[in-house]
Amino acid sequence: MVSTVSIIFIVMNMILGIMIPVGLLVYFRKKYQASVKSFFVGCAVMLIFALVLEQIVHTVVLGSDIGTTIRDNIWFYALYGGLMAGLFEETGRFLAMRYVLKNEHSNAHNALMYGAGHGGFEAMVILALGMINNLIYSVMINMGQTQALLTPLDESSKGVLQEAFNTLITTPSWHFVLSPVERIAAITAQIALSVIVWFAASEKKSRIQFLLLAIVLHAILDAASVLAAKSGMPIIGVEIMIYILAIAFVVLARVIWKKMIFCSEDAKLLANAYPVRRLNVDEIQSALDLTWEVFLQFEAPEYSKEGIDFFRESLDDEERTRALKFYGAFDGDQLVGTLCMREPQHIGGFFVKADHHRQGIGRALFETMRRDYDKQEFTVNSSPYAVKVYEHLGFQATDKEQVVNGLRFTPMIYK
Repeated sequence: MVSTVSIIFIVMNMILGIMIPVGLLVYFRKKYQASVKSFFVGCAVMLIFALVLEQIVHTVVLGSDIGTTIRDNIWFYALYGGLMAGLFEETGRFLAMRYVLKNEHSNAHNALMYGAGHGGFEAMVILALGMINNLIYSVMINMGQTQALLTPLDESSKGVLQEAFNTLITTPSWHFVLSPVERIAAITAQIALSVIVWFAASEKKSRIQFLLLAIVLHAILDAASVLAAKSGMPIIGVEIMIYILAIAFVVLARVIWKKMIFCSEDAKLLANAYPVRRLNVDEIQSALDLTWEVFLQFEAPEYSKEGIDFFRESLDDEERTRALKFYGAFDGDQLVGTLCMREPQHIGGFFVKADHHRQGIGRALFETMRRDYDKQEFTVNSSPYAVKVYEHLGFQATDKEQVVNGLRFTPMIYK
């Protein structure tokens, strides 16, 4: 018989297999505005690279003569398994971050969200899906219905299934508690590895050394787990070792995070002396005043009187203003830059005071705004003066220059 306590723990594992990754998804989204896309890309990479492609290679390699040698030597087997896991998962992680998530690089916390998806999907497979068989087998054992499963099978399959039944019957109930405990350590390690690979993939010039580091660390974790388990080490000892390695990965990832986040161009701009945030309602008039001041200095000379008057009227249009979302950059208590957005994702105004040009404030405003949107596609009608500025941010013209209501502008898009 399988004890009732064991069955309760099996059900709890199934529930936790869903709750842990979903909880991380909600937490990272709420705390860091990390993109949901990063989570599901992480899930997809684990499925494709670890559960499909890697398994195909295992079937071919371990089914060969070389595979026999690998399986017969625990050191070869641990090293092989660790390297394969590292190569497939970290390469998949790098490719996804480099190309699929290329528009998510402005928010480094998307690395955490990706890791939650990558490790969380594995937890769902092992805890939620993997425990379904254990639950079904346990119920059938307790109901005396195991022969219904054994009878149709050949002798070899019967032996495998009977061994599974015996394991369920003889495994102490508390062992089932260790499954989610081990998954928490594994997800922690996956998030740390995701941070390391993120900085390999998200920089303009990829840093392959970080990818290689992640492959080696992943191989060490998996190989060490296999060797520890096969050596007869108590299961508690194995779990402690996994936690020690996971914590070491986190410490290393944190060091890399701090180093890279303050070295990257975007991070410097976001962490400079000019904090950027959403403006309150009572601050919007200051943003409009700044807009008019900078407009007169740099853009009005390009426009006719009709265009200047139309622009002034648009600033005085309270209904239009209420529909805008304003961001501001501050030098102490002074507003020195502003950016406003209108639906769906169109930049309606983008101005920085003259004495604060070329200090990264424009990019800081733009990058801060981007974090509020899942879809990284933005449009703008750029004045002649600002075209080069938008091109530097990554915008491209979608049409030739136009004139409407006396205003000259070039339609541009960022995607």
